[in-house]
This record gives sequence, structure tokens and C-alpha cells, in this order.
Amino acid sequence: MPKTSQPIEYSLVVSPKGYFSKREITNMEPNALVAGSKNMIINDGDKVATRKGYTLDGSAGAIPSGVDSSYDFISRMGKKILRSFQGATAGTGKLQVRTEYVAGTIVHADLLTGLTRTNYSYTSWWDATESLRVMIFVDGSTSIRMWGGGVAYVASNTATTLTKSGTRTWAEEGFFISLSGRTVSIDGITYAYTGGETTTTLTGLVGLPAIAIGTPAFQGVVTVTSMTGVSPDATPDEVMTRDNQVWYGSSLESTTPTPVIWGSRNTDYKNCSFTTPIRVPGEGFKLILDNYTVGFTQDEDFTYVFAGLDDIYKVLFELNSTQAGETLIIKKLRAGSGQSAISGKAIIPVKNGIMYFTNEKTLSWLTNIQNVFTPQSLPISDPIKNDFDSFDLTESTGIFYENAIWLAIPQENLVYIYDFDKALWQTPQTIPVSSFSVIKNETTQENELYGHSNTKNESYKLNNGLSDNGVAIEFIAAFAYRQYGNRASLKQYDQYYNELYMSLSTDVTVSHKYEYLGSELIVDKIINGTDTGLIFGTVIDANLGKNNLGKDPLGSTATQITELSKYRCIHELKAVDFFENQIVYSSGSEDAQFEILSHGPDIRMSANLPTSYAR
Repeated sequence: MPKTSQPIEYSLVVSPKGYFSKREITNMEPNALVAGSKNMIINDGDKVATRKGYTLDGSAGAIPSGVDSSYDFISRMGKKILRSFQGATAGTGKLQVRTEYVAGTIVHADLLTGLTRTNYSYTSWWDATESLRVMIFVDGSTSIRMWGGGVAYVASNTATTLTKSGTRTWAEEGFFISLSGRTVSIDGITYAYTGGETTTTLTGLVGLPAIAIGTPAFQGVVTVTSMTGVSPDATPDEVMTRDNQVWYGSSLESTTPTPVIWGSRNTDYKNCSFTTPIRVPGEGFKLILDNYTVGFTQDEDFTYVFAGLDDIYKVLFELNSTQAGETLIIKKLRAGSGQSAISGKAIIPVKNGIMYFTNEKTLSWLTNIQNVFTPQSLPISDPIKNDFDSFDLTESTGIFYENAIWLAIPQENLVYIYDFDKALWQTPQTIPVSSFSVIKNETTQENELYGHSNTKNESYKLNNGLSDNGVAIEFIAAFAYRQYGNRASLKQYDQYYNELYMSLSTDVTVSHKYEYLGSELIVDKIINGTDTGLIFGTVIDANLGKNNLGKDPLGSTATQITELSKYRCIHELKAVDFFENQIVYSSGSEDAQFEILSHGPDIRMSANLPTSYAR
């Protein structure tokens, strides 16, 4: 590095403003992250940081078939996590429940087996007879299924009795006491019982084989194939509950699609009948739409029905003047072409609002559709429009978690995150999941995010560890092109300042791409984590096993990496004339961790004129 009596001034990039794919990559602010970036997040320290990895939740999947649906069922006995998937051959699909008999040992145990359809739509409903919140789920066939959420663990059994572990009774664990034909499910096989629910031993079973201690025992699933007041060939594949009335709809994916929506009585999820000419409040109902149902959602006042490619309906129940009758008022919104949701799972509750994927390949607020001519009506996905336009968004879904919306795009093996606190998109994340669950950590009492695989019958704990299930993560932070205030003049630099936080085990490549796509020249320079001469501050080894991940987070979307050392590195380069250039940071190191705080060159205008481009 040449000596100088004058301090060198560097044109630094600081305070990253998010990820963009819509705008011209060479005509953006230099602190924008652009296409090519992946697996980086902007944390609360305004640094571009590597994300955490993910680890297996339970055993590895043995079937190359991803999770088709999942549901976080909030029951009286706590949250139950369910997932369903197809088997290796036809008719071998499963519905499983996440269990934890031994603390820290997760087992996804079979609730139903031998399934041909596993893409369920779920809702919950209050069963007043059992004084229990139950789960209703449908699959596009004539089967309407109900599960009470009861889970216990076997302590002992005979051929006719089943004793659970612990002192709580079977009823206290959520098992039915009044329903006719009550069953218990073990390893996907159901056995009828007749009594003992108010004790720890069920009685009246027949032919129960020897069962291992600690085996999960579930309340058996109840299946009905016909409902009162409903066409016998109805095959709903979308459900929702409002005011304890279950709404049933059929999309084009169901066995026999129909534009009819049925609603149940608030006392019986299987009964959709109602009196005429004056319908009594709480009775069933029937709506006929112009298109097949896609999905349902609701806010405080209205229910919204998405239908076909374009239609959105707003439904309201209104009492008549005597308060003894109730009328359904349905209004089609002026949504516009392609503004219906792409599927029921693409409708995502967010805070006090509703977001959804449209058939125009946007992520929009439902409120924007109702105010389509306002300046605020641009889809929230507009900054990443080019990405979404090129994607297959089929089966995409999302979840609201820690003031951000996490979007699973399974057909692309990607997750996208919009951070509401910072009002920005994070870079694409290469996480192959089809849906999410939120599970409380019983040790820390913190809610943690999980994902269900879109390629195997397995699930993952997200934001955990330094690899993706044992595979090193490829991190890329590609910044927008820079012209340094003058697009039409040649520039040059021979020094580049880098200020990062890194672990000792990380090597970061800094790529200098001169001209568009590096068409003039690409120069790679390395920052080695083992080069302790670059460190400013105390070295703390952040390797797993030496620090508590829960206490010292490793770069989630909300936190900074606190264990890393600060590095300053000035790379010396040969001066090259250029109009514009791009800087890309990358690393594929095992257990890589780094944060980019600032960077920039000792830029100056070239003494050379671009005469070779004159014609």
C-alpha cells in the first residue's frame, strides 16, 4: 500500500435498505441488495448478515414426498402440530402428530394411515357436548373428519384395557366421554373403547396387542361421509369457522367441484340445514357463487370468500327487525382480473390484516383490493416483482412470525421474508419447506419457527445452527452497481475498504465486477478469518458447543451476531478504468458467519476519456 501524508477518502456503502429485483440493477442506490443475493438478512444493527441454518425436528424422512399440509391446532391441552404427506406408493399417505414423550426426543407419530388424499384444509370448532375444541378437516372427498386433540402415552395394557402414564385422566388429556363410537388410535390403528375416560385406564377394548411403554395414544379420528342439508355428492376441500359455524367450499381440486358454499349450524358441524322462509340465527346456510371456492378468511365484521381467478365476495349476517330471523348479505368486490387468491393456503392472517398471493403473482393486502384506486394499493411484493413473475407460486403459503411474514414457495425451494419493522424484503433464502409451524420452547418459553419439508416427509427447526441440516450454506450479498455520481465518465480505484464482523473459521470472497455482469473484468479478493492481523477487538470463538445459541443468537432477522470479531481489510487492486462496477460478498465456508458493516473504494475520476466509444 503506498504511503501518503494525506488521509485516503473512501466512498462507503452503509445502512442497507433491503432486497430488490424489480428496479434496474444499474440504476439503484448502492446500499440496495439485488438479484444474485441469497441467505443474507439485514439485522437490527443495519448490517448485512448471514442467516442461521436449520436442523431436523425428529427423524429424517425416508420417503421422497414432501409435506402436503400442516396445521397448528390450539386445543385445550396445548398446541398440537400435525403434518400430512403421501407415501411411496398410492394409498399409503399419512397424517402425523408431533409428540415428545422423552424431553428433547421428537417423534412424529401416525394418527391416520393408508390415505389417498393428504392435502387437507383445517379449522377448529367448539363441541359444546364434549366441552372441547375439536379440529375439522377436509380433503376434497366426501369425508368430513373431526379430531379432538387427545394425546396420552401408554404405561401398560392388556387385551381389553389401556392405562396411560401420569395421573391425569384420559378425559383431562382431551379424550371424548360422550361421543358414540369412541376410539383410540395407536400406530395408525383404531380400537373402540366403552369406558374409563374419567380414570387413567380405558376399558372395553378388544384384541389390543402388547404396546411398548411411551407409545403415543391418540383420540381416534371421527369420519362422516354425509351431512344434513348438503348435497350427497358434496366434496369440500376448503373449510373455515366463524361464530362456531363451519363454512364448506369446493375448489376445482375437489372430486366434484361446485360453486355452492354450505355453512353448518353452530351446534353441529355436520348439519347445514335451515328453516324457510325465515332463517333462524345459528342455523345452517347455503350460498351460490359465480365461481368455485378458492378459500375463506375473515376480519372483525365480515367473512371474505375468494372464488375463481378474479372474484372476492364479502359476506355479512344481518338480523331482521324482530331479531328472530337472520339474512345473509353477499357483495362481490370490484377486485379486477386475477385478484382472487391462488389457493386457500395462500391466504395469510397478518396482525390485524389479511395478505394473500393473487393470480397475478403478487402478494397483496386484502384492504388494498377494496381501495384499489388509492396510492397505497401497490402490492407489498412490488419491489421483488421480477422474482415473483418468474416463479411458480403454486402451493405457496406463509406465516406471521416476530413481526415479519415468512413465505414458503415450495416449487422454487425458496423462502422470502418481509420485515415489517424495517419495511424491507430480505434476500431469498434457500430453505426447502412447504409450510410453517410455531412451537413454544418449554425451556426458554419462547416461540420458535419450524418448517415442513417440500421434498421429504420431515420437518426442521429454523433459525438454528450454522448449516442447513449438515450442509454448508452458500451466502451471497450482491450490491447494486455503482457509477459514483457520474454514469458517463470513467473511474478507477486501487484500494477497497471492507469492514466486517466475522468468525475465525470464515473466509469471505469479495468480487469486483467491472462493467455490467463483469464483462470488462472480475477480480476476486479474499478476507481470511484466520488473518488475526485484521482483527480490531477481542476474538470470541462462536463455534457451536462453546456458546449458548439461545442466549447469543447467531444472526436471526431480529438480532445481531454478538460473538464475532471485527475485521478491517483494505484490498489493493490494479487500477482499472470503468463506467460502473458491482461488489459481491460470498462465502461457502463450513459454519460461515459474517456481517457486512461498510465497504467502498478510494474512487477517483480517470484521466482517460472514453473516446473509444465515440462514433
